Amino acid sequence: MLSKNGYQVAVAGSAEEAQEIFDRSQGEFNLVFSDMVLPGENGIVLTERLSSQHPDLRILLTSGYSDIEGLHEIVEKGYPFIGKPYSLKQILQKLAELLRDGGEQV
Repeated sequence: MLSKNGYQVAVAGSAEEAQEIFDRSQGEFNLVFSDMVLPGENGIVLTERLSSQHPDLRILLTSGYSDIEGLHEIVEKGYPFIGKPYSLKQILQKLAELLRDGGEQV
């Protein structure tokens, strides 16, 4: 759905795969949209590591669980978050808000 709306998207099935894709692209991403629950590690750990490699990287986290362990950390650190389920309109609005300064690769 994001590709059909003009975004360039790279999809990863695990934190390790996301790191590999990020490394191969030399960090040329504007935003990482990650679930909190990932094979290998949670979304906060992944996105913090990627952000340390690319400080301008924007982050958007999501989860369908209201009682996830990292939810308080998301709020505490001020990470943008969108809870599941979300509509196409909601995710497109959130991405537009985060990418206002330009860029299209998610």
